[in-house]
Amino acid sequence: MLFKTDLMKWTFLIIVFGLLACNQQIKFDKKAWSTKEDFFPCACRQYMIEDLKRNYKLTGINEKELIKILGEPDQIDTSIISYELIVEYGNNIDPIYTKTLNFKVDTNKNILNFEIAEWKR
Repeated sequence: MLFKTDLMKWTFLIIVFGLLACNQQIKFDKKAWSTKEDFFPCACRQYMIEDLKRNYKLTGINEKELIKILGEPDQIDTSIISYELIVEYGNNIDPIYTKTLNFKVDTNKNILNFEIAEWKR
């Protein structure tokens, strides 16, 4: 009977630790953030978002200040600055899933707000 109780405890602990590991968050690190893996963003980016939101001023700053914090963006246009978090490909050259950190910029290049956008084919 003792064995069955211990087995249940270990099973419970493994499940709890597994669930916690799936939702891992890490501290923002500019060097790691800027690392590219075969032209793709570092997989670590998605785990740094919460730390960025909590500990860095990301709105009310200008484009140059944002780039000083995060490095060169993956895409810039007149109203959006984007950093790729996840890009997944299927069996061809077209992505099947993307997750992007988008910053909305006004005409004076000030950051108004940001959002995480997901796209799935």
